[in-house]
Amino acid sequence: MRIRQPVKFSVLLLCIGTLLATPPLVLIFNKPLLVAGIPLSMFYIFGFWAALIVGAIVLSRALPRNN
Repeated sequence: MRIRQPVKFSVLLLCIGTLLATPPLVLIFNKPLLVAGIPLSMFYIFGFWAALIVGAIVLSRALPRNN
C-alpha cells in the first residue's frame, strides 16, 4: 500500500511537465532578455527540464527496491 504516493507523484510530475512545455507558457518567456548570457526562453526550458529531472530522482528514491 505504500506505493500509492509515488504513483500519484509520478502522474503529477508528468502533468506539470506537459503543462510547462505547452507553447502558450513557453511564449510568455519569449522576450529579448538575457539571464547570465542565455536567452530567457532557453533559461525557462532548461530550468523546468532540470526541475523535472530532480523530481524524477526524488521519485526514484521513494519507490521500493525490487531485488
